[in-house]
Amino acid sequence: MAWDATGALTQYLNIGAQPAASLGPLLSALAVSVQNAIEAQLGRTLETYSYFEAYNGNDRPYLCLRHDPIQAVSAVSLNGVDLTVLDPKAAPVFPAVTQVSVASDRAMLYRTDGGLWYSGIQNVLVQYEAGLTEADGETPEALRMAVVYWAGQLFRDRDRLGISSQQMTGQVTAYTREVPDFVAQLIAPFRRPFLPVN
Repeated sequence: MAWDATGALTQYLNIGAQPAASLGPLLSALAVSVQNAIEAQLGRTLETYSYFEAYNGNDRPYLCLRHDPIQAVSAVSLNGVDLTVLDPKAAPVFPAVTQVSVASDRAMLYRTDGGLWYSGIQNVLVQYEAGLTEADGETPEALRMAVVYWAGQLFRDRDRLGISSQQMTGQVTAYTREVPDFVAQLIAPFRRPFLPVN
């Protein structure tokens, strides 16, 4: 984890430095597990990772990648020919050479030279970085809060493992291991829309 989830969780739970030392491995494991669960819900990673992948050409100008949002593209080749990767903010260069750019949704590569991703088996090679990390290198605040809140709730409920509800003085308290509503609301804007992948 690029950000200190364990430290944020310790602060959120208001645990002093001494108990945190003994609980550190548990807090760290909770934070990592919750982050993995949130990434599974989103279909995206919270942090940026590098990928080198092969795709089948689709005879279209757009090519959906397996991971998004795309942060940077290092290299692209089609049928063994290297393509020029343009800065997504820059205008295409004319006369057009074989050029590719990241589409505005940051989920696809676009042939800006008017060409297509010609069909073939694993004939497109792409080296790129993708993840939800923002321009400043930080994971969005809402996602960090979602990890800390959910991990904190699981930490506080650790002595109720296997108990679905409890009754005390006529009041019933139910415990759930589902994604908390607050967390679901925080992560909803970051969910990956369904995109076909070649």
